[in-house]
Amino acid sequence: MWSCTRKNFSGFIFEDSSLNYESVLKQGPFDAIIIDIHMPYLDGFKLFEKIQSNTYYNGCPLIYCTSDRTDSTNLDALKMGADDVINRFWNKEIVRERIYQQITKYKKRNIISFHGLKVDLDQMKVELNEQALELTFTQFKILTTVLKSHPHSVRKEQLVKSVWDSDHESVIKSLATHLSNMRTRLTGWKFYVCTKDHSIRLCEYSDHVGE
Repeated sequence: MWSCTRKNFSGFIFEDSSLNYESVLKQGPFDAIIIDIHMPYLDGFKLFEKIQSNTYYNGCPLIYCTSDRTDSTNLDALKMGADDVINRFWNKEIVRERIYQQITKYKKRNIISFHGLKVDLDQMKVELNEQALELTFTQFKILTTVLKSHPHSVRKEQLVKSVWDSDHESVIKSLATHLSNMRTRLTGWKFYVCTKDHSIRLCEYSDHVGE
């Protein structure tokens, strides 16, 4: 899992896929995730699927890394939805540039895709399972603010300031109503925007987090 400033990369390196990758995902969001195809205990293809379906995955590029030169392995990786496949034998500068280009394209995308939800930040449109949803401007702002912060939470006062540019008590009190209405509109999604300990975050219905 990598974060990138220009071409200076920093991140976490896992040499054992049996380690708890979810605990690392919680420390994101990351700019890219690079997965070795051939690993002990859990191969890269299975880890790829687990990351894609994980609550804490933020939609960043998933890039396979391999020393396998066969076309079939590279093709399988791309068919699974990998953003790119890089080879260990390539020149380091080529590898670095390809990773950097994927991160750059990811950051330029003004679309957030997250577990069946697609948010177009430019057009201010939202789709759930490829069906258009109608959200108010306020609901759209709340949703995008929380999505961008995931897997971390947002302080309630910070969210209110970001959405309304005000921290008036009446505005803060209206937040619960907006969250309730938004939950209704997002019926069928596995997540909802919830409050906990004066913070706002994405909750999965299976978490049973009370508001």
